[in-house]
Amino acid sequence: MSSTPSTIKPFLVASGWTWAGATGPLDLQAPINFKKRFGAVIATKWEGIGLLHTDVNAIRQHLGFKEFGTICKTHGIKHIEVELLTGWWLLNRTYRELESTLFQAAHELDASYVKVSPRIHRSRARKRPDRAFLNALEQLVGRAKDASIRIALEPMAMSNVPDLQSARDVLDSLRSHHLGIVIDTWHLGACGVDPTDILHLVDLSEICAVELSGILKPDPSKLRESSANRRTVPNKGDVPIKDYVSALLELGWKGPWGVEVMSASHANKSLTDFLRSCKEAAAQVITQAASNLP
Repeated sequence: MSSTPSTIKPFLVASGWTWAGATGPLDLQAPINFKKRFGAVIATKWEGIGLLHTDVNAIRQHLGFKEFGTICKTHGIKHIEVELLTGWWLLNRTYRELESTLFQAAHELDASYVKVSPRIHRSRARKRPDRAFLNALEQLVGRAKDASIRIALEPMAMSNVPDLQSARDVLDSLRSHHLGIVIDTWHLGACGVDPTDILHLVDLSEICAVELSGILKPDPSKLRESSANRRTVPNKGDVPIKDYVSALLELGWKGPWGVEVMSASHANKSLTDFLRSCKEAAAQVITQAASNLP
């Protein structure tokens, strides 16, 4: 690494759910209005921001993507993420419209990828991607290529792509530069993924995004609910994530670090205070992980 631990200044991104307020993926609408939430992001000086599909729709209807992009640059926000496309394998009109909106947002906001989910279940899924799923993904990646963006598939503990080995299998099946993955420490920890899998199963060029969150011990029978409600700031939790961060640094990751924290225990905090604590915790974990490298 070119920086010593004492001089590291991580590029941190407030992922969509982190600044959504007292809500999570099991709720579709953030309870705090967009202007106040965005103000909290600006006040805590994040360099990047993630946009949920509900925020994307609001921006398109009330402001326009170009204008929002200009506002972000004015406030020092240099990186924008767009998420989350799910249900894309159903190939129906509703999800194709969502896809079109997210692709448009990515294009106009200079976001290089759109985050997508695998097929989500309530608990750990036994089935892995079948041919129909892979065919649908190949078509999605083809449309992304036509739009000059990448698809960032996020392995999720409660999905048919739960870990890095299953993600490796999908990447090998499609072999497209326009398909990459999201590394989310919560899902890795919930699945018991060995940190060295990052070094052995993933090429640096295949990582589109990284998401950090502390892991509170999940209920294996309720992984979806646990993912939405049992996260904490990155430097706390029942499963340390520092080794995952160290592996990413050793692999050569120098991109933005997303911070994705969703938890009922944080719901009553001031959003500004919560965002500040998330940012400080993430920076601490990254700095500590870097100090362990040779």
